[in-house]
Amino acid sequence: MGLQEKNTRRPVALTARAADSKSAGWGFESLLACQKRREGIWKGSLFRTKERQTVIGKIRSFLDEVKVEMKKVTWPTLPETKGSTWVVIIMVLMIGVYFGILDFFLAKIIHIFLG
Repeated sequence: MGLQEKNTRRPVALTARAADSKSAGWGFESLLACQKRREGIWKGSLFRTKERQTVIGKIRSFLDEVKVEMKKVTWPTLPETKGSTWVVIIMVLMIGVYFGILDFFLAKIIHIFLG
């Protein structure tokens, strides 16, 4: 292989690099919605410019975020809640009966071997 051939080779993936999830068209800035930054704190879609918050401010901020998230919850209707409750009660009874029977027979087997 001559010197000229060596210079004409190009390294692999010089221009056709695959985009990664963090920098695809956005540079290297992270795209997290609720991240802390030097300039302040992200709160939902509003940007706060304060560097530091007091404990009371942090609690108030947390409760505001809880309020926003609770509005997004889809609460079950009364019939759905009653149906789910009956399913849980029936399953607990079935599992209780199963373990009761298992315990009875295992106790009998141990009693036979240990006298």
